[in-house]
Amino acid sequence: MVIFELGPTKQLNSVIIDFFRKKRVEDINWKEEVRTLEGQNLLLSYTVASKMITKHRFDFSYQKKFLELLTIHLETVKANRTLIYHALGGLCKREKEPEQYHDVFYPVFEIGNIDILTEVNMIILKESTKLISHGTTGLNTWQASQALADWAIQTTSVKNKTILELGSGVGLTGLVISSSTPCNKYIFTDRNKEVLSLLKYNVKHNCDETLVDENNPEGGVMLFSGLVKRCKVEVRKLDWPRLRQGIFNEIESIDLIFTADVIYDEFINLPFLNAIRMFLDNGTKAAIIAYARRNSETMRALRETLVWMELKYKDLETVQPKYLGWEASPTVDLIQVTK
Repeated sequence: MVIFELGPTKQLNSVIIDFFRKKRVEDINWKEEVRTLEGQNLLLSYTVASKMITKHRFDFSYQKKFLELLTIHLETVKANRTLIYHALGGLCKREKEPEQYHDVFYPVFEIGNIDILTEVNMIILKESTKLISHGTTGLNTWQASQALADWAIQTTSVKNKTILELGSGVGLTGLVISSSTPCNKYIFTDRNKEVLSLLKYNVKHNCDETLVDENNPEGGVMLFSGLVKRCKVEVRKLDWPRLRQGIFNEIESIDLIFTADVIYDEFINLPFLNAIRMFLDNGTKAAIIAYARRNSETMRALRETLVWMELKYKDLETVQPKYLGWEASPTVDLIQVTK
């Protein structure tokens, strides 16, 4: 996580943040300040020409579209477009062939207060440029991960808690929670080799301090641990469909289980809920499951399996974007599961 300082012209900050979070360019509200050469120069210096962008592999196609639609807007309002044309030409000269991975930025701030902020927390994740890569969808951030993180910031239930996440993917949920809430410890887990490698990379590069960095882990050995602010974080390999009782001798007591967008097929419901039950049987208070409403049959099957396993569940209040700029459609549901 890094602290990203916003520009001195507060009216442009919403445009700057929209750029970093890759808001649909057609929906960006171009401020009057972009009509002046001074405003354009300032906007460029905090977006496509910023050190943050030149240092990382930020989506070239998005940068290009951002500048193209800005020129169209300036033409519409009959403003000078010379600076933007020059920036667009420079961007095209350094455009590269699409890579396997790129860097994705996640500004974390109270969205309604953008006009009074001078800086925001910025989580930067390395993610796949493809939705499916190496036979998995776990190399990208999905909607429910952002919704679960947003919910955790808005609630008080994570204070001083130790949280373990099943299927952490590239790590956004845990990095947001560990950097923006008073949780005590966050344990990232996954079972896919490629996902674990990327997960470790992302957690390590967003940590304030490294405690353990294991290069050749075996079995369930911890891959990494560090500190994000005051929260201790760990990355572990955990194959939850084959969860063994001995794992509870290796990790400390877990207060909460978090999981987001891991339910996509009803055939994994039983092993998934068996893993949750094992944690509940070993002292975990509750599991929070976040999922986007993509397939009603899959969700119906999940609820039926919960009833069949005699696990209690309740629907939590639907969360809306407040600290992360995720799409609110389709709706993301959150279920709390207890014994």
